[in-house]
Amino acid sequence: MSLSTITLWNDTAELSRLDTFVSAYCEQHGVPSTTAMELNLVAEECFINVVEHGFDDQARHEIQVVLELANDAVTMCVEDDGVAFDPLSAPEFDPKTPIEQRRVGGLGIHLVRSLMDEVTYQRTGGKNRLRLRKSLL
Repeated sequence: MSLSTITLWNDTAELSRLDTFVSAYCEQHGVPSTTAMELNLVAEECFINVVEHGFDDQARHEIQVVLELANDAVTMCVEDDGVAFDPLSAPEFDPKTPIEQRRVGGLGIHLVRSLMDEVTYQRTGGKNRLRLRKSLL
């Protein structure tokens, strides 16, 4: 088991630090490049959503991202103290719906759900905790 954590501020300027963190972790642990790209994309999507929609004030907030490699899978946990939001309760995105009839939003959640093997959410101690798992097998 190998665990690594980064704490970021709720600022899109932190994206480069997140990308470096995920890429370095994947490289260090021999995660296949396709899986590493998927993890980076999912991490970016989750982070941007928290920054853009998670806070109802202008204060500085911490967003913690933890990566863990165990049992032939990489698990990413994204935790924030923003407003409660369970992305798994959002309506499924239907890519077959014509563009002019689509509702705004939902594509990112669809992307996360489709790229990861398992996605769970819980609200604990005033924090959102999104856990994402990707098998390496």
